[in-house]
Amino acid sequence: MGRRQAVAWTAGRRRADGDEADDVRQRVGIAAVVVLVVAAVAGLVAYGLGVFDGDDEPAAPDLVDSPATTDPVPTAVPAFCDGMAALDAAVAQAPDDPAVFPAFVTDTLTPTVATVRGAVPDQIAPEVERLLTAVEASAAGDDSGFDDPAYAAAQGEVYPYVAAACGYPQLDVTAVDHAFEGVPAQVGPGRTVVILHNESKAGEYHEMALVKLLPEATLPLADFLALPDEAATALIDPTSFGLGVYAPPGEVGASVVELTPGRWVYACFVPGGTTQAGVEGTGPPHAAEGMSGELMVG
Repeated sequence: MGRRQAVAWTAGRRRADGDEADDVRQRVGIAAVVVLVVAAVAGLVAYGLGVFDGDDEPAAPDLVDSPATTDPVPTAVPAFCDGMAALDAAVAQAPDDPAVFPAFVTDTLTPTVATVRGAVPDQIAPEVERLLTAVEASAAGDDSGFDDPAYAAAQGEVYPYVAAACGYPQLDVTAVDHAFEGVPAQVGPGRTVVILHNESKAGEYHEMALVKLLPEATLPLADFLALPDEAATALIDPTSFGLGVYAPPGEVGASVVELTPGRWVYACFVPGGTTQAGVEGTGPPHAAEGMSGELMVG
């Protein structure tokens, strides 16, 4: 979507010799970050990620059916709910190949944006329009809208509304330095609004990358992360590549995510010291500091 490279939000692949690989992940659209977990596996090994042995008690669940509010929220029309979910899914897996990207915009992105725009409820229309405008500008090569604080503010208004009006569970996750808080051990399947609150005291960007493991991936998380890239890729459900949310410091990021039954892994691969948009920090990925975990869906 515009060909923005997400070096500011993701560590990408770091080889054992410390060099960065050429491929980095693309940040686009309302979901805002396209995250390929396997691309960071070698990085986690290179930086000596500590084991995740599952002994720690999971954080208290913060999964609710709607945002806490006393104001009645009308039920949104199905076209709006389906459109928001489809838009987030599309931008999460937008093609990197410039040869096929224009067709993706014409055949998938533009019609989906039109669907959302045509069905958005009046109560949230200005905020949704800000998101859609940023997506369209990105598709044309201008990603500056994503760095506007008003964009993050709009997400903070739109996605709780989507959860309430569309009847989707809302998973509120807090990113701190360097851990996730509020992630339950298990959630139900289906569309879920994931909202990431970045409360970094160091003023760092954070993300929550999500990937689903195939049923045959029964090994512990630490062992999975230690696998070579090719072996790890073979254990990941390809439909889950690119899912996740990011948030600037002090802001929120959000996305509608389709959670299917199974075992999911989440992590933050933003390099340590990333405190400015477009400027990648020089530290190890936050996952190397323990910012990772597992989520069972079912």
